[in-house]
Amino acid sequence: ATFYPGATDLLAALTLSLDAGDARAGIDVAVQPEPAVSVTGTLAGPQAALVGARVDLYRRDAASRLPELIVASTMSESGGKFHFDRVPAGSFVIEAVMDAGSTVVGAPFWGQELLDVAGANVTEATVTMQSSLTVSGRMEFAGGSAPNANERGRLAVALQALSTDLVWPQERQPRLTSGPADDDGRFTVTGLPPGRYVVAPAQAYGRWTIASAMMNGQEATERAVPVGSGGASDLVVTFSAEAAELSGEARTSTGEAAEGSWVVLFPAERDSWHQFSRRIRTAALGQDGLYVFDELPAGSYYVVVTDDVDYRSLGPSFFESLVGDAVSVRIDAGEKKAQALVRR
Repeated sequence: ATFYPGATDLLAALTLSLDAGDARAGIDVAVQPEPAVSVTGTLAGPQAALVGARVDLYRRDAASRLPELIVASTMSESGGKFHFDRVPAGSFVIEAVMDAGSTVVGAPFWGQELLDVAGANVTEATVTMQSSLTVSGRMEFAGGSAPNANERGRLAVALQALSTDLVWPQERQPRLTSGPADDDGRFTVTGLPPGRYVVAPAQAYGRWTIASAMMNGQEATERAVPVGSGGASDLVVTFSAEAAELSGEARTSTGEAAEGSWVVLFPAERDSWHQFSRRIRTAALGQDGLYVFDELPAGSYYVVVTDDVDYRSLGPSFFESLVGDAVSVRIDAGEKKAQALVRR
């Protein structure tokens, strides 16, 4: 394919802006013939993963897996053999998924392999298929209370990847969710690729929040825990009906309400400064300068007033720049704390 104005790679194409009623002329596409080769290879691994897998070839620098970025697609045949015709030169990823209706994430078997294509046919590409991982565990409830039947049916656990062994854009790290727990509080999350995960709420739980989660002997609600070969079977997620709250008033140095500013709340522990932390909150201030952060996990925090928040910059360097002006607060389980703030 050739894309406007003459690119053979979609990522190098130019975009056009059209308003209602526009008529544009001169949008000519210069067709660029290029040599193409064939790619032949084999899937290796468990016998059940070799025949009938969907095998896709897409560009390695793709920012997302749009269908337009897939260069070729086929199904594996006897012995795990696959073949692509008319492949242009470039850097690619071969991706194989056993369940043709799935992506790599959630599929029972998957494989990925990097491939560089120059001017010659590729005859011995090999993709090693892997079994997806399973994490299982149980729910516990703090404070001596327990959810009613309706609440229990809504409780589920999500595992959010911070990084995986996949060739996967960082902003699209996978997130997988368990089904409801059984009567004994046991649950299972399946289809995981190897990687580093945090435990996250699967949805809003009403009065229930996740107080803590332990996996492989490590606290896993804020710090990523490795999940490798064999998965994990010891995840314990503790829910609490005693959510904490932090609220207050933010003013300028002259005593006026800090209207138009932002309050940023973030954990004191630097290894929790990542985009999936449930302890990072922001609030835009109105005319009264009041802010409220509810349903907070217990812990140590920084809270600060700042002029602006760019959600793309909510990372370690941004939070480090705020520490000097921030107030340190400790919030215990179920505590309702007030904290006045001054914009410096």
